[in-house]
Amino acid sequence: MPCIAARLAAHARRRQAAEAGVRSAGRALAKIVELPPWLGVQCRQALARAHLLLGDVAATRLLLSEAQTLLGRPPRPAVLDGGVQAIWQEVEQLPVGMPHGAPALTTAELRVLQWLPTYLSFEEIGRQLFVSRNTVKTQAIATYRKLGVTSRTEAVECAHRLGLIAR
Repeated sequence: MPCIAARLAAHARRRQAAEAGVRSAGRALAKIVELPPWLGVQCRQALARAHLLLGDVAATRLLLSEAQTLLGRPPRPAVLDGGVQAIWQEVEQLPVGMPHGAPALTTAELRVLQWLPTYLSFEEIGRQLFVSRNTVKTQAIATYRKLGVTSRTEAVECAHRLGLIAR
């Protein structure tokens, strides 16, 4: 899984490989609609650790929040919860900062971003993702804001430049 490869590259201080790995893993995670919660937690935990090693505190916090959502309410599986809590303890001692490199998009925003180059309407994208047209529109607009662009075309160009979507 690209999540583990990204974490290992970050741990080995191979910054370029780690940054490419977290982008690749983020794209892969965004494309997966059905993923068992335990696997989603483990992937986000590995990516959070990689982002933390790269100094991207905002992305780390986002991934840990997503992992906690997947874990649900207590009682939680101790092994998974313990790993997430351990990273949270490290993060809580760090200042909140802007992400390094690519903006910290949510998984939902990344999932919608993957569909923007297709030029399908928001309604058609919604049907593909099993969400409403309004949900797609809201996530697309949030993505535009985070990328600092004002149109779908600009968002696609920016995402290509940042390596958030493949050409």
